[in-house]
Amino acid sequence: ASARIEDMERTDVDVQVLSTVPVMFSYWAKPQDALDVARMVNDDLAKTVAKNPKKFVALGTVPMQAPELAIQELTRCVKELGFAGIEIGSHVNDWNL
Repeated sequence: ASARIEDMERTDVDVQVLSTVPVMFSYWAKPQDALDVARMVNDDLAKTVAKNPKKFVALGTVPMQAPELAIQELTRCVKELGFAGIEIGSHVNDWNL
């Protein structure tokens, strides 16, 4: 994070939004496995933001292939982790969003 903050200061970026890469959405995985991955990714993002809350804001990920689990993790992201929202992909298995 320190190198990123140095780059931000050098290029006059005040705040950066952090999120995972789309391959980590894990929409192809079993729902509980995808929830486990989402929780791990979101917890890591939360730790990074907590160390530098004036520099970073996070968008979480949720297991979109399981709507009830997605709602559960979205609620945790916003209410417990303090995220600004979530990032989702344009396709979930056979569903074109």
